[in-house]
Amino acid sequence: GLCCTVDTADQLLAESELMFLSFLKALADGITQTGLSVQEHSLDDFVTMRNDWIRRHELHRAPNACASCKFFTGCRGGYYVTRYDSHGGFDQPSVYCNDMKYLVPLIHRRLAA
Repeated sequence: GLCCTVDTADQLLAESELMFLSFLKALADGITQTGLSVQEHSLDDFVTMRNDWIRRHELHRAPNACASCKFFTGCRGGYYVTRYDSHGGFDQPSVYCNDMKYLVPLIHRRLAA
């Protein structure tokens, strides 16, 4: 993929369309479509659009609910894809949050034993 501050998987589709953050395409129809093509747009246009989208959806920011969690330094709110909800966007903990809260202390206890 192209460089960015967020874990990315950008793609050039067969139709010459540029699509960003392809790992998000399963979340909602059109969420990763840019409308940009390699024939009509520069890669700078693409990177600017993608970075604006990332800032607008605040992928850099962890969910508000995670700020006071004692596990936050380890999970940072979870992977983007597991945080998305059609109503709340990315501002929520991972769907695996409760599993991690169970698993991490268990691992720590086993390693300390």
